[in-house]
Amino acid sequence: MSLKTNANMNVHGRDGIHLRYSPELNGLVLHLGESKLYKGLAAAVDDALDSILDYLDNRTVRRREIDIVNGNMDLSGIPAEAEAHLRATLNPYASPPHPIHRVHSCFIGFDYGAYSSLVGIDAQSLEAEFQLAYAKRAESAAP
Repeated sequence: MSLKTNANMNVHGRDGIHLRYSPELNGLVLHLGESKLYKGLAAAVDDALDSILDYLDNRTVRRREIDIVNGNMDLSGIPAEAEAHLRATLNPYASPPHPIHRVHSCFIGFDYGAYSSLVGIDAQSLEAEFQLAYAKRAESAAP
């Protein structure tokens, strides 16, 4: 639980943190994972967005995540350019500070009636049928 991003309540905070170096961006990319499992889609999406907005508004939360990355990283086998960039980025005395690009990835799970409507469909057709049902639901959720 020491890797959870909320130091006060372990059930809160990001569900995953991954840091990588991008030569194309000449910078670090911080991937922040959110996982929301709810009865309904709207509540799951709302909670994911609230969590992301809290992250953006709360410097203490962001600092905790950098501390986790800094304290638990494994630098074995990474290219020298990436390691140098990482060390410079984490240096609090570097001026100007190196940019960190952030990506918020969300896994949203919810009770979905389409599951029961697909019972009995042969395995060959199941994935295609589910993709059609999912695309229809996704379009109605975020037109």
